[in-house]
Amino acid sequence: MFNFLSDRFSGMFDWLNGKSRLTQSDINKAFDQLFDALIDADVPQDLAKTFLTTVTESLKGQDLQKNINPGHYIIKVVQDELAAFLGSKESEKFWPIQYPLTMMVLGLQGSGKTTTTAKIAYAIKEKEAEKGKRKRIIVASVDYYRPAAIDQLEILAQESKIDFYRAEANNPLDAATEIMKYARQQGYDVLIVDTAGRLHVDDVLMQELKDIDKIVRPQKKILVLDAMTGQESLAVAQSFVSTIGFDGAVLTKMDSETRAGAAFSFYYALKKSIFFLGTGEKISDIEPFIPDRIASRIIGMGDFATLIEKTEKALSSESKAKQEDSSRRMMSGGFTLEDFLQQLGYLQNLGSLQKIASYLPGMGSMTPEMIQKGEKELKKIRAIISSMTPSERINVSLLNGERKRRIAKGSGTTSSEINQMLQKFDQIKQYAKLMKNNAQFKNFFKR
Repeated sequence: MFNFLSDRFSGMFDWLNGKSRLTQSDINKAFDQLFDALIDADVPQDLAKTFLTTVTESLKGQDLQKNINPGHYIIKVVQDELAAFLGSKESEKFWPIQYPLTMMVLGLQGSGKTTTTAKIAYAIKEKEAEKGKRKRIIVASVDYYRPAAIDQLEILAQESKIDFYRAEANNPLDAATEIMKYARQQGYDVLIVDTAGRLHVDDVLMQELKDIDKIVRPQKKILVLDAMTGQESLAVAQSFVSTIGFDGAVLTKMDSETRAGAAFSFYYALKKSIFFLGTGEKISDIEPFIPDRIASRIIGMGDFATLIEKTEKALSSESKAKQEDSSRRMMSGGFTLEDFLQQLGYLQNLGSLQKIASYLPGMGSMTPEMIQKGEKELKKIRAIISSMTPSERINVSLLNGERKRRIAKGSGTTSSEINQMLQKFDQIKQYAKLMKNNAQFKNFFKR
């Protein structure tokens, strides 16, 4: 997600940071690289030019040579303008929600609309649960055109423990009326209605959506777009804006090889917010679109805030208490292999190494080969530590030659690989000490 842009931006910033002074020629070269990166990421040419113009205007009147590191200053300006371009602070936000809430989900066929309907319901349920609240949420479908669309939504609702209603009517308009009546009678806090998609925008589709809109009268209309369609998704969104309208969007398939042009351009082109990103096939693979965090990812600085939130959600209360204890030991230098094994387990709960790496500075562009090698290395480390006794995990000084041979046999490794793992473990402990005063790292290990 955003790896393509991040790779290109990071390369340019590395070059800028290597210069103690910047000439106008250097700045022009950097901006040319920025422009090429945006075009290659499928950002429309006029929007790419507009973005560079805003960066140029922000730099006007600034004597870059007075800055300790002029490259850093330019990067900061680019990051700030990126955040503004992706969605201003004044743009509409999905949260907080006013209850009761009725929502319509719109989009073309194949965009992931039905799955996204269930994901939004799940996101609302989890958000309220974090506050100790329970809201009654129900999903329903008026998609009578795609085979098994209603069945799919029912299955997804069951997986996420969300209520589902199947209308007895045999056409979309009557079904919408029936669904609304049922939701009101049962006193639901949230109703999300999945609508029918088409292979392309057409008058018949839009008229039906307008008719359903009059029946449902939703407080929010969400447009689901396939991020892989690039600039085409902007044209689809514009068609919906000019006919039925919508409040915000969800960009799906952001875990694919999409070049992120749609995400970059969406707010500026349409003055509509992106509410969520679909990042995988699981019902929980949905995350809020927060412009300043996305801007940080694009320039290669990672996104610790989102990673921390994902870590907290993945842990039970008991696990959180254990992690806090091991985190305190890590920051104080008393970190043990037992703690290390525990932390590896927490990371494993967050998903694949590739997903985790996308939130870390400079690691979002790891190749499949690097990912595979890293996964293999982590598996080996877990096997080695798991083959140790509890006392050996706590006190590595016990690990003499004989013990290492026993551990190697039990883990399917060699004494040399055990020594390499111990060296890396020592480096991690030293690194933690260095990062002790860094707020982002401190928060990551505390949570």
